[in-house]
Amino acid sequence: MKIIAPITTVLLLVFATAFMRERKQTHPTNIEPSINFEAHDLNKSPLPGDSIRQLVLRISLTNSRADLLKLGIQSPEQHQERLLYYISDFKEQLSLESEGSKLSCLDSHLERTHMDLPYRNFILTFTGPDVYTHKTLKVEDPILTNRTIEIQINS
Repeated sequence: MKIIAPITTVLLLVFATAFMRERKQTHPTNIEPSINFEAHDLNKSPLPGDSIRQLVLRISLTNSRADLLKLGIQSPEQHQERLLYYISDFKEQLSLESEGSKLSCLDSHLERTHMDLPYRNFILTFTGPDVYTHKTLKVEDPILTNRTIEIQINS
């Protein structure tokens, strides 16, 4: 029995090494991440005169299983700074727009999980008398893409 345990351990190490070598070849790390932004209404049938609108904004990596919020991060301190940005300052970069009219984001809530996920959901709140006539969500993104993203809202 003493001989079987070391042989099993060696076989497992050989298998794991081969698997990791194959994974590195089939999943190169030098691919530029592809990031997708999509938004849809939480309230599918608003009542006439509704002045509060909530949207779900999903930002996701389409070609990776890495954690979206850890993309390009080098240290735990940088990760904490990014979390704080998305928790408190991200709403300043969001607006609803329609034919020259612009509504600022009243509140943004990051769906916080304690898992590494390739996507994040944000609950956004906008208010205004004509809030449901705005069909475009504008995201000024200085973190992930370093550009302005305009998203057509899916109802």
